[in-house]
Amino acid sequence: MSASFGLSGRTVMVTGGASGIGRACAMALAREGAAVAVADANAEGAAAVVQEIEALGARAVAVSFDVRDPAATDSTIAAIERDLGPLDGLITAAGISRPAPATELLTESWEAVIGVNLSGTFYSCQAAGRRMVARGRGAIVTIGSVSSLGGQSGRAHYCASKAGVVGLTRDLAIEWGSHGVRVNCIGPSATDTPMIRAGIPESFVSGVMEDRTPLARLARPEEIANVCLFLLSDLASYVNGALIMADGGLSAGFFTRSHGRDFSSRALLAQGIYSESTDADMTKLALVTGAGRGIGAAIAHKLAIDGWRVAVCDLTKEPAAAVATSLPGEGHSAWAVDVSDESSVETLFQAIEAAHGPVTALICNAGILLMAADGERPTIFDMTLDDWERTHAVNTRGVFLSIRAYARRRRERPVEGGRITTTSSVAAELGGYRGSASYISSKSAILGFTKAMARELAPLGITVNCVAPGIIDAPMLAAATPRSAAPGSLDMLAQAVPLSRLGQPDDIAGAVAFLLSAQASYITGATLDVNGGYRMA
Repeated sequence: MSASFGLSGRTVMVTGGASGIGRACAMALAREGAAVAVADANAEGAAAVVQEIEALGARAVAVSFDVRDPAATDSTIAAIERDLGPLDGLITAAGISRPAPATELLTESWEAVIGVNLSGTFYSCQAAGRRMVARGRGAIVTIGSVSSLGGQSGRAHYCASKAGVVGLTRDLAIEWGSHGVRVNCIGPSATDTPMIRAGIPESFVSGVMEDRTPLARLARPEEIANVCLFLLSDLASYVNGALIMADGGLSAGFFTRSHGRDFSSRALLAQGIYSESTDADMTKLALVTGAGRGIGAAIAHKLAIDGWRVAVCDLTKEPAAAVATSLPGEGHSAWAVDVSDESSVETLFQAIEAAHGPVTALICNAGILLMAADGERPTIFDMTLDDWERTHAVNTRGVFLSIRAYARRRRERPVEGGRITTTSSVAAELGGYRGSASYISSKSAILGFTKAMARELAPLGITVNCVAPGIIDAPMLAAATPRSAAPGSLDMLAQAVPLSRLGQPDDIAGAVAFLLSAQASYITGATLDVNGGYRMA
């Protein structure tokens, strides 16, 4: 289900473009039809990449400068815009690593790593951002690291620089969002690049890195490039200030060994617990719960456009059928299911797979937010036990039952490119609002459950990720707005979002479609924030 990101005709600058992730980004952009400025301190390497790009029939220029020099950065971007036209996008992939124990770390090494990785990222963003803000459009992708989330022995300067890149990204997302400029960050784990191979022994790569990564391998540079292209594209139009961990599930939990037993993908496959056989030629089938309206219906429509057969599921069949009959393409179906009921979920999977074959992707989107009889959200003082349990039955137990039913069937009959997405909420990450305890606790549970499932299901080749929508202009938002809300309250909420608008169901659909695609092959256990930057504001 690979598809174009729609970047043809755009102009993008890639720093660190001569090798590794940067080179992969430059080549991927060229294949999309974008004009590419390949920037690198290695002038010969940048020129070689440009030759490859031109052989594809795309436009490109090679530039060489020191990203630590703000004046050189600004003048280089000015020259690029004269040659290729105004920048639409920037990827800051320039980075270095000089491992050394903190007690022996030279000042020169500290300043070099901070200078290239953090200051260089800022200067490139600043020079490009000034121009993008003035034009009212643009997208920037910075390259962080899994090291921004935790320490790594011998890399104090590298970890500090990458943590700084994450903070910088979020600040710029807030500052520039209202000007039509989105800024996001990718957090790769170890990627099979010359920098990694030169600095880490092969025994460490295979014996530690791969065994502790649920997907049991290093990332390929092209997989990180795919995430960059998604963030530059209109599919990510409401993704701003996000950190997407493209780390094979490493940050979902840093260890796969427990009490002497090896739970790595490699070990489980060797024990014959899982099979690597696939239904590679099977037309892909997506099961979407809560798809009778709003976000779920938008997801179903986007997947149908992308060539999926869609099983549209909702509490009753009528709204599901209305959506299914409106979808482009063939092979769609409508189903009624109570996701909180074990027998209903099991019956659903049995019926769908008997009629249409194995489900390739499961999208857990069903959810409720209960209101009191007076039209207000119930606070802890008047919330009933039934209120609490009903919310968790749908939002939490429903996800568990759906994923368990899917996982059991995929263990017996694996499929190629198995995917699961869950739906949380920006509210779970922000810490709540009045009268939302049952809803937010259920959505917070989804964040942890997603990470656990990512680790358990990786040996099956199944990725499990979460989408956390912000304030989305969908039926649930209207239903969840208290009667006492002041007139114009939704307009005020929109102004609190750095992108200065509420999200639309299609914004979520685009993010889900990407996570289900082949381009997201190294993303698992991640939470993709689709909130316009609201989380940081």
